[in-house]
Amino acid sequence: MAMSKAGSRPIHAGGADYRWSFFQNSGYDDVTVQSASGTGQKLAVQIMAPGLSVTPDLVAQSIAFALTSGWTPGEPGPPFNIRYQDHRFHVR
Repeated sequence: MAMSKAGSRPIHAGGADYRWSFFQNSGYDDVTVQSASGTGQKLAVQIMAPGLSVTPDLVAQSIAFALTSGWTPGEPGPPFNIRYQDHRFHVR
């Protein structure tokens, strides 16, 4: 299912175009990223850093980490899950 343009923002990272959205939860934040085409595997980022602002730069860093860790945004599949905690990214 494609990410809605309403409530999501465009970003260019790693040589490709994506859309991302941000949701606040109790104790952590969630960021979802998908190819701008609206197809392919989504990236789910759990940010476990209270007080940290979710910025386009942090989203771009998430994309870069995910791409080097096996995320395939152009292929179908279940969400690729990563976490940002203790100033670094981890695959969940």
